[in-house]
Amino acid sequence: MISRCMIITNKNILKKTSIIILSHARKIFQQNNIDIIEYITSSIHELPIALDECKKNNITHICIIGGDGTIHHIINAYMHWNEIHNHSIIFIPIAAGTGNDWNRSYDGLMEVHMLNRRIKNNHIRIQDLMEISYTDGKKYYSNNIVGVGFDSLVASDTIRLKPTWGTLTYLITLLKNIFFFTAPDLNLKIDNDKPLIQSFFLIIAAKGKYFGNKMMVAPLANVNDGYIDVLWIDNISAWTALKSLVALYSGTHLQYPYVHHIKAKEIIISSTLHEIPVEAEGELLPILPVAIRVIPQALQFI
Repeated sequence: MISRCMIITNKNILKKTSIIILSHARKIFQQNNIDIIEYITSSIHELPIALDECKKNNITHICIIGGDGTIHHIINAYMHWNEIHNHSIIFIPIAAGTGNDWNRSYDGLMEVHMLNRRIKNNHIRIQDLMEISYTDGKKYYSNNIVGVGFDSLVASDTIRLKPTWGTLTYLITLLKNIFFFTAPDLNLKIDNDKPLIQSFFLIIAAKGKYFGNKMMVAPLANVNDGYIDVLWIDNISAWTALKSLVALYSGTHLQYPYVHHIKAKEIIISSTLHEIPVEAEGELLPILPVAIRVIPQALQFI
């Protein structure tokens, strides 16, 4: 049973729709006699302070109101913070951003109109995470999708243009870049298999199914099966990529001979010729090389 809960959101999403969602969530918590503390952040550096407040006040539930990026930052802050403090948190995510692709893997469970039912059922779900490690010791975490190649290029441009076209930004940025993209030469090592060394259009590591606002890039991904779904696309032409877009939205692209899929525990991606960025949930991470491994049952939420 939930007695107290902290609501965390990012001030950057406090627009008309998000304010309505926040107000609705606040009423639902109050109707269920749950004490709430609200924490609106202006920087990711404030998140450890919010987590300290949770431990100080013995709060074990955090409601995240935001999109994929906000959820990504809060989960990352929690994973690093919890290595030191060992204070278990159960999350209550509510979709409220321009990108809500993680929510789609749960068939809309995280919409605000489902909140009252989720609180009353109090069914704790467990999900795997992906740990993204760099040679300098830095670590990041992903609950949905990690991308390298064309995807990370589009993510970089999308971050810059997000206020311009709203939820269509990813698709418009994809179309803008697709004719100018040169597939980089990468080294992909999957578990203990022999490395694949070739030009890759795209490499994806997934726990969720969707990215890019409704594109079902990893239709066989399972959020808690203990594996990473690895998908890569060979060096294809812009026209071939465009013709594949419809299949990408429906999740039927695995039929194409240039699309490959496997389940793995760990992958390593590197490049000696290019400085290639990495993206997770649309947020840019440092450049390659990177190791990505699954952490089973790392996240709890209702």
